[in-house]
Amino acid sequence: MRGNLNQSFLFVFGAKIVKRKKSHEWTDFFIEIQSQIT
Repeated sequence: MRGNLNQSFLFVFGAKIVKRKKSHEWTDFFIEIQSQIT
């Protein structure tokens, strides 16, 4: 359950970063984190 909460938090947090930065590096970084979690 805790892992699920962490994942949803990271998803929202990462989406905010991507929207704010709109940088390709951040998107790749976020995708890397997501692939490590799942």
